[in-house]
Amino acid sequence: MSLTSQVVVHSPATVANVNCGFDVLGFCLENVCDKLALSVRTDKQLNIINETPYSVPADPNQNVTTIALQAMLSYMKKSIGLDVVFQEKIRPGSGIGSSAASCCAGVAGLNVMLGMPFSKKKLIDFALKGEQKASQAVHADNIAPCMLGGMCLIYSNAPFQHIALPYPENLSVCITQPDIQLMTQESRMLLPKSVSVRTTIQQGVHLATFVAGLYEKNRLLIRRGAKDFIAEPYRKSNIPHFDMIKKEVLNMKEALAFGISGSGPCLFALSNSLNEAEKIRLRISQIYEEKQILHKSFTSGINTVGVKVDS
Repeated sequence: MSLTSQVVVHSPATVANVNCGFDVLGFCLENVCDKLALSVRTDKQLNIINETPYSVPADPNQNVTTIALQAMLSYMKKSIGLDVVFQEKIRPGSGIGSSAASCCAGVAGLNVMLGMPFSKKKLIDFALKGEQKASQAVHADNIAPCMLGGMCLIYSNAPFQHIALPYPENLSVCITQPDIQLMTQESRMLLPKSVSVRTTIQQGVHLATFVAGLYEKNRLLIRRGAKDFIAEPYRKSNIPHFDMIKKEVLNMKEALAFGISGSGPCLFALSNSLNEAEKIRLRISQIYEEKQILHKSFTSGINTVGVKVDS
């Protein structure tokens, strides 16, 4: 079997849930990514090398990247040894799809090394095996936009099926990351085991309104729809000054939406342009600086490409 001996993968950060679409809605970010190098070994081992400042499991049976790789190799009935080198890493527990980026990076890189036997859509099935390890749940709201780019609505995880949603031109986002870590599995434990019929209807109406706003490029419908009645009430207490920042941001004419990215602690705010996103970023930073909360922030457009592989 002829293999490309080495590839480098750029696997982007994502925002999941987007308030109204718990576990079913997400979009892809620019500029922030995992950078992973894969190279062939002479033996059959999966060897993990971490060059980043963040902790990464060295055991291939515990690392989400190698779990996804093992799922792909098992499906193909192949055994290949690889050095898996983490060169850059999205901060784990940040709420912008760190585990999803790692899962997608591995399988997308191996796919290129093997001569592209699978579509990106099929690779999501393998990446989901690693994501399940990270969160103890199967959900593609980070995996799908990371792999495919754009904004994705997931209507089935097994088998994976999605709708690529349109969105207004120049739709942009501000991301703010307070200097705390919230792991997805722990954040999911904060949620109730069930929600009322009333809440289910309320959330469904808002998701439908948000999606209609995307199709119609209607700013008012997007703003009306982007509300979270399921996760935010239980998770917001872990994020410093959440209610105050939410009130301040949604009082700004530039803001289309504001909420928790994934399971947090990152905050996201949608706007119509990068200039508007920058105004929101500066206001949130001002609040956190006044409250002496360490944080990082950036603005981004919607990444339409997803995972990229250099060979």
